[in-house]
Amino acid sequence: MENKRIYLACPYSHSFKDVRKDRAKFATQVTGRLMKAGLIVYSPITHGHGVAVECGLPGDCVYWSKNTESFICWCTDIFVVCIPGWQESGGVQEEIFLAEKMGKNLVYLRPGNYFFDGFFSKGISDEG
Repeated sequence: MENKRIYLACPYSHSFKDVRKDRAKFATQVTGRLMKAGLIVYSPITHGHGVAVECGLPGDCVYWSKNTESFICWCTDIFVVCIPGWQESGGVQEEIFLAEKMGKNLVYLRPGNYFFDGFFSKGISDEG
């Protein structure tokens, strides 16, 4: 995977603050694991959650769309983290749409994927 630039797509928005917090933590853990494997990774949640919370910025995909499009343009691959809520997430679906439109390689990280053996067992829920 030399010279790959990964954009990590993961659901974030949710009506429960604790779910958003858990999703941000999980995205950061996945980002760290990919970086430890030697990959160059941009995670909009990891890089944006703290800023949004600290500075009172919106957490919705509409607000972050300029960043999203710029970083998807920069990346070579989109890794989609398939945790509860990913298929319903407007942000993740927009990221997938943009990736397909730009001809980016899409990789779906699901439970059972060799990368996540034992990782998903830590659990992430869609309930607050």
